[in-house]
Amino acid sequence: FQILIEAMAQRVAVVGGGVSGSVCASLLRRQGFNVTLFEKSSFLGGRASSRKLALKSETGNIQAQHVDVGAHFVKVSDPRFKMLVESPLMQGILQEWPGRFGVLGGASGAVMSRFDVQSTGMFRQRKAQESQEQMSEEDSAKQLGEMRSSAMNFCRFLEGMSDEKLYACEQNLSEALLQKASVEVLQDTEVVSATFDPRRVRWSLAFGGGFAGRHVDDFEALVLANHDPGFAAQVLGDLQSCNVDEELSRPEVASVVSNFIASLRSLNTTRRCRYSLAIMFPKPLSGLDFDALAVHGSSEVQFLCRESSKPGRGLGVEVWVAQSTTEFAQMLDREDCEKKVAEKFWQAVKALLVKSPSLSVPEPLSMQVYSWENAFFQNTLELNAPGETHNDAVTFKPWAL
Repeated sequence: FQILIEAMAQRVAVVGGGVSGSVCASLLRRQGFNVTLFEKSSFLGGRASSRKLALKSETGNIQAQHVDVGAHFVKVSDPRFKMLVESPLMQGILQEWPGRFGVLGGASGAVMSRFDVQSTGMFRQRKAQESQEQMSEEDSAKQLGEMRSSAMNFCRFLEGMSDEKLYACEQNLSEALLQKASVEVLQDTEVVSATFDPRRVRWSLAFGGGFAGRHVDDFEALVLANHDPGFAAQVLGDLQSCNVDEELSRPEVASVVSNFIASLRSLNTTRRCRYSLAIMFPKPLSGLDFDALAVHGSSEVQFLCRESSKPGRGLGVEVWVAQSTTEFAQMLDREDCEKKVAEKFWQAVKALLVKSPSLSVPEPLSMQVYSWENAFFQNTLELNAPGETHNDAVTFKPWAL
């Protein structure tokens, strides 16, 4: 009881309402901390965002369909994540998605099942006449890198065992987590700076947009989960320049922190955006017996997903979501209006689908395009040494950053 009372006195600010920020805020709240989550946009979920779209049906009625506009599935291959999924925090939120998954040839229009691609080892790009046992560690690492960076491997779609299950959420995953844990959430609230007061041992947050000029300065801990390495670098740089702790003044520590800040700043130059296009059809796509397809050999479309096949979303509306490549997203950025982006994206999807001789592609009833900002970084910040898997965050004491 005393531990709970002490924990309730701790105010924690979580910046970023994506999956990692939402999981962190929910876990802290369940431990008794007083948590406030700040999200700069009007929706939660980040790169795993989902929205309720109002799409016009064939009869002219407006129907609300829940669609994922970021990552389309969840894999439970990491044992730590498996433990989290089975915990009370996430129990009942995710459901197995027993979809039909495959790979679509961008040039031929041919489809191969995901099971066949994984089980035959085609995706591993093994060298001719060389077994896995004969490969050197260097070649194995290179092969793994090629596999993970392949355009077909959208959100690691083709990694893992051939019988590995995929999961989906009936609603927005972050919203479900935060509501279940009763976390205070402030959306449309962009945190533009975070400064630490060593005398009061408190964090002060400043806001932009409609809350420009406002400050909140009563947080004892800060969590950055906003997918903005530049912002994290700024916060760390301010801490280091303030000399708030003798530990940071030690040359060996200062060097490590400085290099870390430089690495964070360099990531900003490798940001890559994507576009998602939600397409509502008057009827199912005849001749395409798959629910999700990674696309091979296309410079425009990387992934196609039948949202109507996911748990809790079969509402009599046929909705597909297409995910662009980063290269195509750069071309779409040049268009001057959303309608042109949607039309150009649809033409690319249609050109891909009509290559399949057995597929009938009707004209869509309605479409909605979304920009997926900061979708990926060309480079990543690796916190683990070879063979390690446990370092997923960086903590600086006493600020608990």
